[in-house]
Amino acid sequence: MSGEAVPAIARTEIFLRSRKASRLLAGAAAQHGATAIMLLGAGLDGLDTGRGPRWLALASIVVGVVLAIVVVREIRALRRHGVEPDSPPIVDYLAVPLLVLEGVHKHEQGLHLIPWAYGLLALATLARALAWRRLVRIRRLRLDVAGIDIRLWPFRRTRVAWSAIAAITRVPAGLRVELSDGSERVLRLGDLDNRADVEAAILTAAAAGLLPDAESPLAS
Repeated sequence: MSGEAVPAIARTEIFLRSRKASRLLAGAAAQHGATAIMLLGAGLDGLDTGRGPRWLALASIVVGVVLAIVVVREIRALRRHGVEPDSPPIVDYLAVPLLVLEGVHKHEQGLHLIPWAYGLLALATLARALAWRRLVRIRRLRLDVAGIDIRLWPFRRTRVAWSAIAAITRVPAGLRVELSDGSERVLRLGDLDNRADVEAAILTAAAAGLLPDAESPLAS
């Protein structure tokens, strides 16, 4: 569009709820659940046979049972609501002592390298838990006077100034942004649970941000 009018748009940021991200997190939770069952079995075996410290067996049983329950609840929540950016990563926090205990069990079995691997994995899991809110908010849409700024994937970011947009059209994949130079970009929103909210926010902001023309710049 041509002209120098300044768009009147309130800054808006929307978290993108990716179905693929939800499936990946559910898979990671299921892996933790499998480890919890293994740890529970090791704890019960330790109590039954008397091998290893009694405290290790009891701790393994408690952590294994608690994590297994939390994993089931987490997977159900992901299926119902998707990723919640403000929810603490309880599964990861509980997985840290689980991995440490599993490493101790391996050490008690006479293994020496595997316990170190479990320790490093526990540290990596803790680091992910502490950085959870920042990591999960990587996929987001930001709208302001500058234009559209959307990150659909962690390493794929699209930024378009309002002054460079000729039209925005709904397409099966999401939104097609036609630029003044004749090129276009397609925002692929099919993976999003909140696709309708994202599309509505972009179109509403565009109505205020795009410069007026003889025809509406928004096409449905």
